[in-house]
Amino acid sequence: MPAPSSNWRPLAALLRPMLGRVALFAAVLAAGSALPLAGPQLLRAFIDRAVAGRSPTVLAGIAGAYIAVALAGQALAVAATYGAARLAWAAANELRAELAAHALGQDLSFHGAHPPGELIERVDGDVTALSEFLSSFAPNVVGNGLTLVGVLVVVTLEDWRVGLALLAFAAVAAVVVVRLRNAAVPQAVEERVATAGLLGGIEERLAGADDLRTLGGGGHALRRHGTAAAALYRAGTGPRGPAPGSGSFPWGCSPSAGR
Repeated sequence: MPAPSSNWRPLAALLRPMLGRVALFAAVLAAGSALPLAGPQLLRAFIDRAVAGRSPTVLAGIAGAYIAVALAGQALAVAATYGAARLAWAAANELRAELAAHALGQDLSFHGAHPPGELIERVDGDVTALSEFLSSFAPNVVGNGLTLVGVLVVVTLEDWRVGLALLAFAAVAAVVVVRLRNAAVPQAVEERVATAGLLGGIEERLAGADDLRTLGGGGHALRRHGTAAAALYRAGTGPRGPAPGSGSFPWGCSPSAGR
């Protein structure tokens, strides 16, 4: 199967049947990202009116509006996190079903080259990791990105020179983040492949434990496990150091195991 031209197209295909829930989530996320911009404006209005000697009733109204905006922002943040988790799990379940159907439709040579443990990790473990990433990516990265755009607009309206400087800084930061992402993706892919290989080997040897004991192949099985664990360690650390979430010594194996 040819690789898709965009990594987001398969995700868009999974979310297409849930457009109503996606639109509702997008509205909640946008509102939750915009509300933090109202807080500083209300605070400025409160200070300006207090300095101007306005009545306590007016100041109390502004203070009440500030508290309401803060509470609404927290409520929308919780709702956005909940909605992202629901959407991510719904899309992940559809993806699991498609991957399982695809794996079950392969011939015996495919299943001979890929043990059940490896297939389980690729069908369930990889999809779970993707679901967890999406459930945190949308409310955090996308939400903060929308807030950043709002901040740039508000600051530019106040002083275009400061807004231009912040825009240049944000552009440079975005370029750096994209380059770091492109550098980290191959290492993350290699780590997921090594994890699937290690778990596939564990499942295969546990299924054949009686035969291994009978034939005296325990030492060979341990050496193969050490080789796979060392491959996972090298994939998780890589030339740039440990990947996020990687353990120092996976599955109880030292980095020199299997060498």
